[in-house]
Amino acid sequence: MVVMFAMVFDGIISLLFQPFIAIAASFLCVMIAWFLGLIFKVPILGRWWNSSWKLPAGLATISILILFASPTYEQIDSEGDHYLTLHPIIGPVCYFLLIFAVANWPLRSRSTCNA
Repeated sequence: MVVMFAMVFDGIISLLFQPFIAIAASFLCVMIAWFLGLIFKVPILGRWWNSSWKLPAGLATISILILFASPTYEQIDSEGDHYLTLHPIIGPVCYFLLIFAVANWPLRSRSTCNA
């Protein structure tokens, strides 16, 4: 979804490719979040992350609040018109932080993982 807003709309061809690009970008975000979450397999960091649900919940909440704060960025199109848009870095970073928090959410007990 975030990638779709960053793309230029060129007609029917853009409509056909935007869902596939969004799927690829979401898959990439989930895989990177999962890979970076492997650091929590280190016992010290794993105990710290799994000690409470407040850290991932706070990370998810902060990423959503930053998006709602809507930091803007002034862009100029090819015709010289100025317009405000969401900063190009904020959307993907907040999306990744939200995916990271959800993908690495601490579980209550290890016995639920083996079911």
